[in-house]
Parts: sequence; C-alpha cells; structure tokens
Amino acid sequence: MQRFVLLLSFAVFVYSASDPQACKDGDEHCSLPDRAEQEYQKIAADYAAAKVYPWRQHVEAHSLRQVLLEYVTNTSLSGKIRALELACGNGHYSRLVVEEWKLVEELVAIDISSEMIRLAKEQNASPSIVYMVGDATMGQIVQEGNFDLVFAAYLLNYCSNWDMLLKMASTIKKNLAPGRAFITLQSSTAQDWDKFADTRTFGFEKFLATDDGKPMEDFTPIIVRTYKPRGQYEQFFEFTNYKINSTTIEAALKEAGFESVEFIHLKADQPGFELLETARPTVLVYAK
Repeated sequence: MQRFVLLLSFAVFVYSASDPQACKDGDEHCSLPDRAEQEYQKIAADYAAAKVYPWRQHVEAHSLRQVLLEYVTNTSLSGKIRALELACGNGHYSRLVVEEWKLVEELVAIDISSEMIRLAKEQNASPSIVYMVGDATMGQIVQEGNFDLVFAAYLLNYCSNWDMLLKMASTIKKNLAPGRAFITLQSSTAQDWDKFADTRTFGFEKFLATDDGKPMEDFTPIIVRTYKPRGQYEQFFEFTNYKINSTTIEAALKEAGFESVEFIHLKADQPGFELLETARPTVLVYAK
C-alpha cells in the first residue's frame, strides 16, 4: 500500500470543467469534459443501474473477464499488478476487477464525470481502488510508464474526431509500462445500422443522430437509448457515442505507439444471448 500511496502522489490526471451549463445542443465548440459533465450529471444513477442488465453480466462482463484473465495469466508481471481504468463510471468494473475477479492489486480509476466519481466513491469498499476525475483526451499522465494494464469499458467511442482519438490513444500508451496492454470494450461497427433495433429486447438500441441517408462515416454521432428491463420498451435514458471504424481505431493506436491491435468478438457464458453474439454491437479491443 505504501507504493500505491507514492504512485498517487504523482497524479495530475485531473481537469476542471469550465462551465457545463454553457453547452448547448449541437455546439461543436463545447469541450468533451463539459459535454460529459452536463450529460452524465443527469443520467449517472440510471447509467449505473443499467450496468447490471443480464446481457452485460453474461456477455459483456464475461468476455472482458476472460480477456483480462488471459492477459494477466500469460504476461510476466512481477510484484503487485497496477492498473489504470479510464471511463470507470460508477466503478462497476473497478470493483469487479479488484474485489470479485481479483485480477489487479492496485487500481487508479478515472472518469470525466464528477457525478460518476461521486457514485463510485460511495460504493468503494476497497482500499486498493482510488477514484479520480480526469479527461483522457487532455494528454495528462497519472505516472508515465507505471501501469501493467490500462483497461476501459466504452471509452474510445466518445471521440468525436481524429485528433481526440489520437490524444486518447497517446495518453493510454504513455501510462503503460513497456510491452503492456490496453484492453477495452468498444461499440462495434460490425453491427449493420439497419439492424440496430435487434438489440432492443436486451434493453438497448442505437440510432443515427441524423438520418440524412448518407453512408455512416467515421465520427458520425450515434444515440444509444436504454430501456427499462422487463418493461414494454419504456425509455430509460440515452446518451451520445460516435461511430469509429475498426481500421481507424487501429490506425490511432499504432500511431500512438502500439505495435499490435486485435479485435475480439464477445461470447456469452450461457444460452439466450445468441443474437448479441451474431449482431455484434460490442467488440473488445486488445492493443500491445
């Protein structure tokens, strides 16, 4: 624990949003921290509740655990495993990785939303997890080259342009020790846009933010709408992501210094989720 305290003494990965209330719909000049603070201030509690939907446990969490476990098992790591989690939200995966799956001994978990971090701290029972407010697009470093692993759940799909994506990839790479990995869940472009409604039965659905009939290009806004479970598709909340092709993600990660990038399809740990395995709304990205 002494080493963990020393690590955090170097932490500078924080930001102060200028004025979230100044963000207006469609304002291209509104910064990512301000947009996120405004959006997630409203939906933080509901977003946290949606983390325990059945598909997220039996497909998303199961697949992430398998890839993380394989990495930790097959990588020569000496001493305690130190990890950095970006876009930690309410700390759902932070607690799973440290407390339940026991894959990491020391974790710094960061989210751009102060409300999400407030919820995470309320639920944090582990002294091995430290939560902080931070922005992965600012190029700021927790401690350069210190982490054995950087992981995330839906981080890159918040990038609305190439420069933002490259800054995020560079931040990730600089925080990793040489030869270590970045593993993240990512909204997948393998799902055909005309089949977005297929996943509604599992509690979520994607929409084009503007349906102008044009082909979806990189950084096209996507609305992710979440529905209440076991209901009649009553809308729960929604938020904005951006469509990014796998080739663009790979290019950004390699320009940031990663040598290999792999895209892994999710698998369920029990029957009943075959549609999600074939529709592929989500993919795992593994970069080293």
